[in-house]
Amino acid sequence: MSASLARDLDVYAAMAEKMHLYDELAEVENVLIWRDVIQERIAAGERLSDVEERELEHADDLLVAQRDRLVRRFPWVFENSASIPRERWWWHLDEGPQVRDEARRAA
Repeated sequence: MSASLARDLDVYAAMAEKMHLYDELAEVENVLIWRDVIQERIAAGERLSDVEERELEHADDLLVAQRDRLVRRFPWVFENSASIPRERWWWHLDEGPQVRDEARRAA
């Protein structure tokens, strides 16, 4: 894994850990955008180690765990997500926590 992907994963994981504290729209959007960056690096061929895969999974679990709060407090984050690919499930959390599993099955 590249140093940049490792850094991005560390930042995303830290943001996901603090997600429950976020009160600002920009904070929430930054978490989702940071997850986009990780996905783009993976799609470009960068790979995570097994440990890093588990770290990403855990951070994603934390994000999904905050789904109800995010949808309730920041519904406008998800309003214009129709054009965002379904593989970027984090932008579609308003549709339910199952969007992550659906994206995995489609991949």
